[in-house]
Amino acid sequence: MKGKLLLFATLLTTFCWTIPGEAANPNHVEKLLSTKDCPRCDLRDAQLNQANLKDANLRGARLDGADLSGAKLEGANLSQAKMEGVQMFLANLKNANLRGAKLGVRQKKNEEGQIISIPSNLDSANLNGADLYDANMSGSLLNQTKFIGTKLDYANLSYAQLLKANFTKANLIGANLVSSNLGQANLNFANLSAANLSGAQLNGATLDRANFDSAILPNANLSQ
Repeated sequence: MKGKLLLFATLLTTFCWTIPGEAANPNHVEKLLSTKDCPRCDLRDAQLNQANLKDANLRGARLDGADLSGAKLEGANLSQAKMEGVQMFLANLKNANLRGAKLGVRQKKNEEGQIISIPSNLDSANLNGADLYDANMSGSLLNQTKFIGTKLDYANLSYAQLLKANFTKANLIGANLVSSNLGQANLNFANLSAANLSGAQLNGATLDRANFDSAILPNANLSQ
């Protein structure tokens, strides 16, 4: 499974960089790499894979389409950042602040002028203990991603791919999980009170002591 995810991420990232679009401000890229302090910087489509950005300040930055695969972002401030179509496969975002960040699907023109959709890819990323309150990750790829103890209250995870994701002790109060795929996910001790799981797929998910008080569950598939 991991091999397939890695191949998919590699192909997707390669595909993304063949599409013409806005380039990152080179001065902003240099500033980020030298100081780790780049709030509201223009880093669209920047190549930052494997970068060491631990504790970086990227509040309100534009990171649409940026490649941060394998990047070290522990404790980074990405609150209010715009990150649609960002590539963060295997990135480490432990204890990062992504409150109000906008991830999800990016709409972009290809070389033929056609509008295509590029989902944010955080497959196998580490988001343990991160703050994703009110973050928008609709349609994102989050397979095998770690969300242990993560704050996801009121986050938008609708239509997200969350196969085998680990939400142990995560807070998902009021989260939007409409039509998300949570197959084989670990939701043990997760708080999903008032969350909307309409049409969600939870085939094989583990739900030991998960809190579903006042959760919305019409048409959700809870089969084991």
